[in-house]
Amino acid sequence: MNKDDISQCNQEAWEEVSVIHKKYRFERLLNGFKTPGFSCITGIKQEAVLKHGLKNKAVVHPCCNNGRDLLSLKNMGADRCFGFDLSHEFIKQGQELAQTGNIDCELIQADVYKLGSNYEGQFDIAYITAGTLTCLPDLNSFFSVISKLLKPGAWLFMQEIHPIMDMFTMEPSERIRWLRLKYPYFMKTPYLAKKGLDYYRSSVYKAKPFYRFHHKFSDIIQALLDNDLEIETIEERDNDTSGGRFKRIKRKKNIPPLSYTLTANRK
Repeated sequence: MNKDDISQCNQEAWEEVSVIHKKYRFERLLNGFKTPGFSCITGIKQEAVLKHGLKNKAVVHPCCNNGRDLLSLKNMGADRCFGFDLSHEFIKQGQELAQTGNIDCELIQADVYKLGSNYEGQFDIAYITAGTLTCLPDLNSFFSVISKLLKPGAWLFMQEIHPIMDMFTMEPSERIRWLRLKYPYFMKTPYLAKKGLDYYRSSVYKAKPFYRFHHKFSDIIQALLDNDLEIETIEERDNDTSGGRFKRIKRKKNIPPLSYTLTANRK
């Protein structure tokens, strides 16, 4: 399958789960964003962006889901905020949240590989959140787009699920109860997930197929370096950024790295 076919397939799967996810937390977000200055960004992400600084900064959030993090960044002091996602429905949800809070953010539906040149060289910060990279068949092209969006000297922040966790499950809706190796770390073929994308409650439903892609840690680092993104910091962590899929694993004494944070500068 080519990238267009994969994007079409995955878009349909995201549109499907967007309806399910809206039932869980959307009302809470609507009520939250009615309060001036509301933010759902906490912990490591909050610490990193506040330490770096948001004032007068233009922020881009690729694969932004319903825009809750981007709206939060705006409320935390960012200037221009632009986000895009493959799902029409998630973008509609984000626009509703923005309207509720009277928050000035630009949210559009777009395939990252077809974003075009209209936004190039306009952003001071790129903000990438957990679950983004596994949806992407071509990391080099993705980071090429991100690099072009950024101004020289701009900053990239990324918090992601550690790729080693793909060895235990490739189903986005599956919660791991014990550590049992299922897949090779050097897996090159895409994984066709069939149990659904509900990572909030891990409900299994008659789901549209979704292609997931395993990228080794070295693949990620190399793709950044190849696109003028100079790595500043990398830290492997034991916190679960997967929406609770690894919650039970975190209770164990000996655990693998569950996630990582990475910052880089645009040359």
